[in-house]
Amino acid sequence: MVSNTMKRQYGMSERKREGQSASYCLQRVAAMVAAVAVLLTAGALRAAAQGEPELPYSSERPLRVGFDEDYAPLQYRDRMGNCSGMDVDFVKEVMKRAGLPYTFVSGEWHGIRQQLYDGDLDLVMMNYYEDMPTDVYASSTVVTLRYGVVYRNDTGTEYDLRNLRGKTVAFHASQTIRDMLLSQGVNIVYVDDVKKELARLSKGEYDALIYFYELEAYAIRQMDVDNLTARELSLPPRDYCLVSHDRNLIRLLNAQISEMRRTGDLDRIYEDLQDEQKRTIPTWVWYLTLALVAVIVAVSESYVHIRRKLRRTDLRYKRLFDSTTEALYMFDDKGFLTDLNETGMGQTRFQTKEEAARARVNVYTDAFLAPLTDRSHPRAFQGDTRLRREDSDLFGAAGQGRTQDLFDFVHVEIAPIVDNGDFEGYVLSLFDISDLVYTQKSLKIEMQRAQQADRLKSAFLANVSHEIRTPLNAIVGFSDVLLNGADTEEDKTVCSKMIKTNSNILLTLINDILDLSKIESGNVEFNLQPTDMSVFFPTICDSLRSLVKPGVEYMVGNPYRKCMVKIDQKHMQQILNNFISNAAKHTDHGHVRVAYRIDDDSNLVISIEDTGHGIPKEKQKAIFERFVKLDSFVQGTGLGLPIVKAIVEKTGGKIDVDSEPGVGSTFTVTMPVETMLIEKSS
Repeated sequence: MVSNTMKRQYGMSERKREGQSASYCLQRVAAMVAAVAVLLTAGALRAAAQGEPELPYSSERPLRVGFDEDYAPLQYRDRMGNCSGMDVDFVKEVMKRAGLPYTFVSGEWHGIRQQLYDGDLDLVMMNYYEDMPTDVYASSTVVTLRYGVVYRNDTGTEYDLRNLRGKTVAFHASQTIRDMLLSQGVNIVYVDDVKKELARLSKGEYDALIYFYELEAYAIRQMDVDNLTARELSLPPRDYCLVSHDRNLIRLLNAQISEMRRTGDLDRIYEDLQDEQKRTIPTWVWYLTLALVAVIVAVSESYVHIRRKLRRTDLRYKRLFDSTTEALYMFDDKGFLTDLNETGMGQTRFQTKEEAARARVNVYTDAFLAPLTDRSHPRAFQGDTRLRREDSDLFGAAGQGRTQDLFDFVHVEIAPIVDNGDFEGYVLSLFDISDLVYTQKSLKIEMQRAQQADRLKSAFLANVSHEIRTPLNAIVGFSDVLLNGADTEEDKTVCSKMIKTNSNILLTLINDILDLSKIESGNVEFNLQPTDMSVFFPTICDSLRSLVKPGVEYMVGNPYRKCMVKIDQKHMQQILNNFISNAAKHTDHGHVRVAYRIDDDSNLVISIEDTGHGIPKEKQKAIFERFVKLDSFVQGTGLGLPIVKAIVEKTGGKIDVDSEPGVGSTFTVTMPVETMLIEKSS
């Protein structure tokens, strides 16, 4: 949700800003008078300061100042090995003014900071941190350091806070900035030696490096590399100051810093750094200058200063507005679109902001936005909704950088901008949640599939346990009879036959389960080989003739003298075995007729016709499900037809059923085959 501050910033009219600026000018004039009074009493304050406790520093015990050997251009060792840098010049000048003896103690940064905290150093220049130890005191700000990002300029990508997600970034900055980067999904690599890491960045080992902008720019110039670019980040700058355990020392140095700022010596020392920052003249200098000239000039200069601050504030908020990952849109009090950020542009049908402005999109007439607003009573709206792009003037189907889906799921927040009770317009934020919604739907479908699979597993275990238990009980029972109660050879023969029969049933069941498992898991292989169906087909059918009951006519049709096709003989035999055995088991009179032919599309068509019991229409699909038996008294596992169906469908074929109870059934198998030679019988 866009903050109220941003709403006021972009909703406030220029006329109201100017009115507020005039009010600020009057406040500045009053402040100038107070500043003059402060200057008149400066001498008294200095005299009072002389009464403070004497500092414990002397030529025998000089002030120990920490010096970082690798913090150019602020602190570094020059080619002669001497302490150099802007901070060194500043310390020399401020100590000279304060009349304090001092010495530099050099080392690497982490060691220097720890020595300060342990009391082994008296003074260090460093960035101010909110979580500093309570017994450490910081001076007034000497200079401010801004954050910047360095990236290779030969990749075609200009990095800022908006597009670092998923990138590998070398990082040398504060805890606060680190937490922000981690929350945005940036892969952080912590580094200490910035020059070394810049060299690695130049070679492509990182996507970017985040450090202080002024120090980055200086290091790049010193390294003389032409494929790196430093860019300022729109983040609050850091205060760079003197830090010590000695409160009285800090008070004395604050007075010297103020004097150096007044005389311009501070600006002179940090002139190169300020050229990067384009710093403005300190406010108290304006007070002194304006106090010495006419009130009219003072008011004029103050007014210009305020306008400049307003422009800088505008720029800061504009950067924030453009860098956010949410799509943001601003509408005036008439409902017309006045501004949008880069993310928002990618969601619209426009290519440029100018094109969007010319379109005169209105929040009150847009088919998508109008139901979310109220012209007479402006109100806020927040929620998830579905966006039909082709109905919206703003979010048409021709937008850049996104898919052309007619529907998108979006999270929308729209709020009125009110300034001092006056309605100034609307701010709209929009976030595309389509991927999230589709992912949730996919998860729901997968959950349903998992639940269905679990139910099928339970049903399978229940069925297979029953089918296995029945022949096992028979085998165990007749084995006991054979061992303990069979006295005659006839009884032994009967028991042996029953054991063999049920063993075959159990073996068939296990083989069927294994075959079905292979087929459904995709591990089944088809070994296609040239086969003469005019020989293979009647041979298999004749081997199954014994399954047909007495009194039932068994007919095998063979219309070809030679029929060479490529088939998997094992699976073809399995298909014929299952269909013919089913027809034989359910036919008590009449006939069983088996035939094959090659149709005009080179499909092998096999038909199995019987005059058996028949299958009701509502159960004709169920017979191809696992363990389904229409007659529980008929021997079988209920897996034959599911196996046949799976084999046929794996080849790209199909099975048709035409059956009527009491009349009979006809099963027709159609499978695509490669024909090699066809000769019909005369």
